[in-house]
Order: sequence, then structure tokens, then C-alpha cells
Amino acid sequence: MTDDRETIDILPLLDELRVMAKAGLFFADDPYDRERYERMLELVSEYYAEAVELPPEETRERLAANLGYATPNVGVKAAVFNDEGRILLMQRPEDSTYVAGTWDIPGGAVEPLEPPDQTAVRETREETGLTVETVEVVNAYFMDPNPLNPPVTSSYSTCVK
Repeated sequence: MTDDRETIDILPLLDELRVMAKAGLFFADDPYDRERYERMLELVSEYYAEAVELPPEETRERLAANLGYATPNVGVKAAVFNDEGRILLMQRPEDSTYVAGTWDIPGGAVEPLEPPDQTAVRETREETGLTVETVEVVNAYFMDPNPLNPPVTSSYSTCVK
């Protein structure tokens, strides 16, 4: 019996699962969670190998070469103004991975496939609880590498209300 159904492109699903597993490994404190994310990466490697017709070991090595939290190394800062023209500042929590305890405007890493203007809205909501909308992208620039920024980093400043 022949299966006439269309084949499914599994690579986008594998990409999404890989991003989720790598983010989980980056942030997981619980050893059981780490085991689950590591198993997820093993499964992703196996299916990638089959989809791209490479030996499983070579596929695992290629995927392992890209370590850390999966991000396109693009960051966004959201300049949030009220009707009087005052800018919103927030204090980073003491357990923050980004300069703990300092005053800053909302911002963070762009998720894979996420437009920078949506990142500004998401990060503002996550960090302050406020729902905002993007008015315009103010600036885009390259930041020199330092301990907080990987070598290829772009940042967008976004004005939101």
C-alpha cells in the first residue's frame, strides 16, 4: 500500500525543539530538568541525522559545536515614555545574569525568528508587566565584544509607548 500523503518538513520542528532544549539547558537548575533537555537534544540530533542523511555522530558533533543559549546575538532596549515624556527605568534583580542591581531600561535578547520590535514589547511585558506598543526603531548598532556580549552582537533601541 502506497502512502499518498504529503511529506512533512520536519526541520522547522527540529529547529524549534533544539532552541527550546538549549534554552532549557542554559537556565535549568534542577538535574532532572537538565536530563530531560539533554535527552531532547539527543532526539533532535537523531532526527536531524536522518533528515539530512549524515551519520548520527557527525550530526551530534555539529550541533554540539554551537553551545550555550540559542540566540541570534541581537539585543533590544525599549525606551518607554509616559505622556509627560518621562522614561521608564527599572532595577535589575540581584540574581540577574545582566549587571545585577543596576538601573536600566527594559530589554533583552531577540528570540530566534522574532522581529526586534516584538522583542521590545515582549521584554517590557516580561520585565515590568506593562503592555506597550512599538512606535519606531530609534537606532541599530554593533557592540564591541566584552564579557557580557559575544563577538557578533547588534542592538536595537526601540521607542515604545
